Amino acid sequence: MVQRVYLGEEHAVTAREVTSWRPPDPIAAALERARERVNSVIVNDLRVVEANLQTLLEVPSRIEAQLQADLTRLQDSINLLARVGVLPPTPPPLFPKAGEWP
Repeated sequence: MVQRVYLGEEHAVTAREVTSWRPPDPIAAALERARERVNSVIVNDLRVVEANLQTLLEVPSRIEAQLQADLTRLQDSINLLARVGVLPPTPPPLFPKAGEWP
């Protein structure tokens, strides 16, 4: 016959369960801590990857803006050289902006 042992209203356990209880396994505890550390590293790495991807998504627009600024300065320089007579006047801009292509 199995004797019931009551540990409060909700927790009834058998004598067999009480005698079969063992303290937590140190190897399992160490594995759990290692798993938590690895998960933490993975989460941090994913945050870094996400930040890098966000930066990469912003790069094309930065490059486009810089190229547009460089082209504008180049066009201004060409126009200045044409005004002072070093270059003949240029008909349309050498580097039209978006929507200005013929």
